[in-house]
Amino acid sequence: MQKSFVFASLSLAITLPLLIGPYAFVNREILHWTERGEQSDVASIAVLVVGRESREEVLITSAKSLTQHVTNPLKNKYKRVVTMYCLQSIAPSTIPHLLNFGPGITSTTGSSENNILTFNATGQFERLELCFNMLDERHGNFTFYFKTRPDIIWLEDLKLSFRAEAIMLRARRISQGRITMQHRSWPGGCDCEQSGCVMVDSMVAIVPYIWRWAYFSTSTEIESVMAKNSSESKVDEDEGRLFHLTKDWETKCPCAKFWAEGRLTLRLASHEVTVLVEAFNFVLAPPTKDGSPWRQGAWGTRVHDGNNWFTCE
Repeated sequence: MQKSFVFASLSLAITLPLLIGPYAFVNREILHWTERGEQSDVASIAVLVVGRESREEVLITSAKSLTQHVTNPLKNKYKRVVTMYCLQSIAPSTIPHLLNFGPGITSTTGSSENNILTFNATGQFERLELCFNMLDERHGNFTFYFKTRPDIIWLEDLKLSFRAEAIMLRARRISQGRITMQHRSWPGGCDCEQSGCVMVDSMVAIVPYIWRWAYFSTSTEIESVMAKNSSESKVDEDEGRLFHLTKDWETKCPCAKFWAEGRLTLRLASHEVTVLVEAFNFVLAPPTKDGSPWRQGAWGTRVHDGNNWFTCE
């Protein structure tokens, strides 16, 4: 029934018209919460939905799936969940629909202000940075930040245990680790020629407090704060999918320097961030008539089996 609903929604979408400063000192109390999973009732999560999608039927379908599979499960586990939409444009008729979903999409101040914002930006990372700054100004710090897109349709509940020392995301290209096609956002297998390399994907990320500036700021000149939590000892536990990015990543991993995702990867490497490649089960809404053709079929709207494991080595 659930998959039928998703496919019906996607078919409908086809037929319809289609503050940047230096790092603050690490909050040890926040890290203590996130390192001890049983203390999740005192942690907080910000969900940032950022992108250019404006089709009403897509935004509503995406918001329903996000509420069912991401924000509601998070609300059951964490003390505070706030959702913020940062879009290029939105029809006034769509806003009431999004306000029905949550939790935390309405302002915590009790005013009529909501967390659905529209503005222009020069690129995806600049839009994300502006959205983060607005969130920070309105709501302050969070233990974790969950970044997603307004054209993503979630297919199952988020069940990952968040990590205090690593950004959790999909890979665009990868050379090692035991993975499924839900760990990747581009067709292909193990397509980094150099051993121990990864190019991160930018669609979805779970960002811990300590790495918030490294991920959301477009600057490479802010001071880095290293989260050295025995990353090396967890490689086997994470089946080779944990990567400690280094400042020489562009030289060491030439496969990771292309496209916008390469730009993000090298920026994270400049801050020596630790990333963990994880599986996220979602599809993209079909493209508009003049949109990106790659989104239709093979690597956009196709559902991938999360049990089909293979190893890159």
